[in-house]
Amino acid sequence: MEEFFFIRHGETDWNREGRWQGTIDTDLNETGRTQAQAAVPALLDRGISRIITSPLKRCLQTTEIINYALMLPVHQDKDLRERTFGRLNGGKVGEIGDIEQQDHEANGIEYFSTVVRRATRTIESSLVRYPDQRILFVSHGGVFRAIHSHFCGEDMKSANAVPYHFVRENGIWTAQAVA
Repeated sequence: MEEFFFIRHGETDWNREGRWQGTIDTDLNETGRTQAQAAVPALLDRGISRIITSPLKRCLQTTEIINYALMLPVHQDKDLRERTFGRLNGGKVGEIGDIEQQDHEANGIEYFSTVVRRATRTIESSLVRYPDQRILFVSHGGVFRAIHSHFCGEDMKSANAVPYHFVRENGIWTAQAVA
């Protein structure tokens, strides 16, 4: 059996406003800090032994809050960063429309398939590097979508600071929110 845990960072002001953040380095807001703290009980006593996080501030702040209770080694991995939205960063989601229908080249938008490749490569190589450890990955909504579609075969979104447990049994990956 293979397994890992994943949590999206807590809320930022840009999340609340419905803006594309991408790689813009935004801070958690008060709600986001409260969400990260509220996730701690769901992660305690799960046998997690290592945290690997995106280097963007909102993930580092979420990690710091969670790790205050877990006290684990933390590593940063740039391949867990959010998708780059280029010129559309800061735009409102409802005003821009479907990001996949935009001109990726002209707007500097990273292809979703690229996010899938880099994020799953990081997770898979971490599972090989630390085979006897349970890892918590702290990352972004776009990365959650990418890994969930890759591992579980389903495009799914995650709310802020909701921990998920990914498990592979008999060659099939599933993911469940943990409470």
